Amino acid sequence: MADTHRFARTVVPFEHWYLGFPAALSPVLNLVVEGAGRIDAAELRRAVATAAESCPGARLARRGNRWSDSRRPPPVRRATGTVLDRTTLNDVPELRRPLPVQGAYCEVVLCDGEFPAVVFRASHAVMDARGLRLWALDVFRALRGEEPEGAQSVTTVAELDDPLIAQADAKNQDFVLPSLLGVPADARFGGPPGWGGAGRGGGGGPAPPGGGAPPPPTRAGRPPPGWPPNWRGCRGRRRCR
Repeated sequence: MADTHRFARTVVPFEHWYLGFPAALSPVLNLVVEGAGRIDAAELRRAVATAAESCPGARLARRGNRWSDSRRPPPVRRATGTVLDRTTLNDVPELRRPLPVQGAYCEVVLCDGEFPAVVFRASHAVMDARGLRLWALDVFRALRGEEPEGAQSVTTVAELDDPLIAQADAKNQDFVLPSLLGVPADARFGGPPGWGGAGRGGGGGPAPPGGGAPPPPTRAGRPPPGWPPNWRGCRGRRRCR
C-alpha cells in the first residue's frame, strides 16, 4: 500500500540540469558556520535527524521524475584536525566532495580542529541557498532543545509566477524579453516556428497561419493575434510550457 503521507515532489527541469553535471563538477552549496567551543558529534547527529523530520527536503531520494523523503537523516561526518578558516576553504577536501554520497544529497561536516565549524552541504539539485539556511537554523534549534520551525512545502519553482511578469500584468504592460544576438526571446525559449520578433527586422511577431503581416509583439504566454487559442508560449526564462 502506497504511503500517501510521505513528502514528495516533482523533479523540475533545472534540477534535471544539475543532476546531469559530471561528478567532478557536482554543484554543491557549502554553508560554513564558525564558532567557539565544541559540539559533540553524537549530539549533532541527533539534532540533524530531528531537523530532518521537519525539513524532509534535506533527506530526499530520487525515484525517476520524483523526489521523495528517504526517511534517512543526512550523514554527519567529522573532519578531525582540519584547519578551517576563511582563507583555506578551497583546500579542505571535505568541502569539495561531490554529492550525492551513498544516495545522500545533503550532509553535515563537523570540523573540530583549531577553527571549529559546522558545515551544511547540499546538492543544488535539491536545495537552494535559502533552503540550506532554513535547514541549518532548524539544526541549531534542535541543538538548543527548541522545536524546529520546519519547511514542508512541496511547491516547486516551476509553479511560481515570474515576479517580472506578475508586475507587468498588474500594470497592464507588455512584458517583452530582449533579443540575443538577433535571435528573438520566444525563439530561444521555445516559441513557435517562424517567429519573426524584434530581433529579425523589428517590431513584428510570428506570421499568422495562412500568411499575412506579422502581428505586433504580445505579452509573454499569450497567443499572438491570428494564432490558434491553444498556442502555448513562454512565461519568462526557462518557463516554457
